Amino acid sequence: MPGIYWSSAGRRRPEERYQQILQRWPVPAAQFRFPTVKGETFVLACGPPSAPPLMLFHGGLSNASTWMSQVPAWASHFRIYCVDTIGDPGFSAASRPSFATDEHALWLDDVWVALKLTQASVVGWSLGGWLGLDYAARRPNRVSSLVCLAPAGIVRMRADTIIKLLGLMVLGPWGRRKAFFTSMGFSNPVPEDLNAFVDFSLQSEVRPRSKLPGLFTAQMLSALRMPVMVVLGEQDVFFDAAKSRRRLEAHVPSSEIHSMTGVGHGLFGYREIILKFLLNHHNMELKPLTTVA
Repeated sequence: MPGIYWSSAGRRRPEERYQQILQRWPVPAAQFRFPTVKGETFVLACGPPSAPPLMLFHGGLSNASTWMSQVPAWASHFRIYCVDTIGDPGFSAASRPSFATDEHALWLDDVWVALKLTQASVVGWSLGGWLGLDYAARRPNRVSSLVCLAPAGIVRMRADTIIKLLGLMVLGPWGRRKAFFTSMGFSNPVPEDLNAFVDFSLQSEVRPRSKLPGLFTAQMLSALRMPVMVVLGEQDVFFDAAKSRRRLEAHVPSSEIHSMTGVGHGLFGYREIILKFLLNHHNMELKPLTTVA
């Protein structure tokens, strides 16, 4: 299997930076590595072990650093598991199975078993939103509630965006930086609480996936019987928010949909509405923020 990085140096730099970021995790955390059908998988866990489980799935070309600014608001209420997706630049295996099969679900079956879970809430962003939707549709009894931020798989990715970003990425460090800020819809400088995620993303020299997720069928979307919330950015350069809303309303009519005005694909400022949704469906009350021990 070819590596996911362009070079050995391109792998070493982001892995070293990622390890540094994990050492600054904002709440006490444990790290787990365990075998799965698709290779070793890395999970960062925080929050009370006895609390309801919450799985976090990051976007493509990223890792658990995505959630660094979110977990303090959620770790007082949930046992959080930040999963490094296989095939992305974290500490999980480089496996990149087809999105057109159930292979990602089989991989997550092993993750659920390794973490001794029967059911969990799921929050996923972008490709992680696709991962959450796919698993919830295939294993509805294992997902108690689902939150998707700018998810892939609802509508097709904008072709003009792909062409533009690929053109920028071949221009070296400056092009990759420009592509990143363009795709996320971030201003520069970014908010301080996103520095870790941005810092890692700009150092990552990863081969893009050769194939991206297709659309979920109406049948798969209609299989989502658990509480579902979807947050969309109206200025998302990847996925048309209006079209996404219409398709969700047609096939997941009970879903709670939020369209954010003036916001792009990088939906990181909505931890409070996500927490409110999760607490509501667990009949839980708001607690003080978890802080560093």
